[in-house]
Amino acid sequence: MSKIRKCPGSEVQIEEAPCPHCGEMVEFFTGDKKVKCSNCKNLVFRDINWCQDYCPYAKECLGQLDKGRKGDKGL
Repeated sequence: MSKIRKCPGSEVQIEEAPCPHCGEMVEFFTGDKKVKCSNCKNLVFRDINWCQDYCPYAKECLGQLDKGRKGDKGL
């Protein structure tokens, strides 16, 4: 499989949502399925359709996103 330079269907975006446990706003970056709330430390899940469900480049692309994130503790 050839290396891709950029996901053909996505730009990095930040989406905010309230934590269902405490109401604190949390930030989801493109590709995030879950994040830890900085206030209550609970996991917050995002319910959306994921590109890996339909995109043939998803495995390679998401691997590049994971490598590029710093401080990810495997949430």
